[in-house]
Amino acid sequence: QSETRNFWDFTMAAPPPAESMVDPVSKLTIILSDEVPPKMQKFFAQYFQTRNGGVPLIYKFMQVLKINRREAKQPRIVMIGNRAVYVATHKGEIHRCFPISSISELLVHVDPKESQYSWVGFKTTSEHDLYIRCSTEEAEHTQIIITTLVDLHTGRQPKLTKFDPGDAAKIHKQIHTLLDLRKPPGYFLRKLDFDILRFEAPSIHAPPETNTTDDVSSNNTGTPA
Repeated sequence: QSETRNFWDFTMAAPPPAESMVDPVSKLTIILSDEVPPKMQKFFAQYFQTRNGGVPLIYKFMQVLKINRREAKQPRIVMIGNRAVYVATHKGEIHRCFPISSISELLVHVDPKESQYSWVGFKTTSEHDLYIRCSTEEAEHTQIIITTLVDLHTGRQPKLTKFDPGDAAKIHKQIHTLLDLRKPPGYFLRKLDFDILRFEAPSIHAPPETNTTDDVSSNNTGTPA
C-alpha cells in the first residue's frame, strides 16, 4: 500500500527547543545529528543536515546485526523516518529502503540467554523482509514507532507477534519460515527521501503602538479603539 496523503505537508510557526524536538503529527521524538555516534557523524551528516528551513523526520538510529537468508550476521545501521525504514552500512551507504506503509507484521523474540538483546523481524508486502538483532530497549522503541507510523499511513496497526522465551534455535528456525529474506529477482533500491519538518523564518515586525490613557478613555466600551 502507498500513502494517500502527506500529513507532514505544513510549516510550523517556530522551531521548539532542540531538547524537545517532537514531531507534531506523530508525537514521536526526532533524532538530531548530535545523537549519532561521533565516529559515524561524518558518514551520516548528509541525512541529518538541516535544509529547506527545517529538520529531517528521523525517529530512530540504531546499530544492529542484520540476519540474512543464510543466517549470517552483518553489522548495519537501521534508520526509521516518517516514510520508510532504511538499512545502511556504518559508512552511510543505504542498501535497503522500504515504505512504512508496506509493513504488515513485526515478529519479536527476546534472546533467552541474553535478555538485553532481542530479535525483530519486519514482514513487508513490497519486497523481501528484514530480520535484525538489537538491544531489547531499542526493539521496544521500534515497536512503538512502527505501530504509530503504520497507523498514520494506512489506518491500521501492523500485526505484532511475540515469541515466548524458549529454545532460541527452534524459534529462529520458526521465524525464518515466516520471513522471506531472499532478495527478489530484478530487485533495485528505491530510495524514499526523508520529509522535512519545516519552520517559518522569523519575521521582523515594527513594535506595536502603545495605547495611551486618552485612547482608552475615549472608547465607551472601555477597550482600546
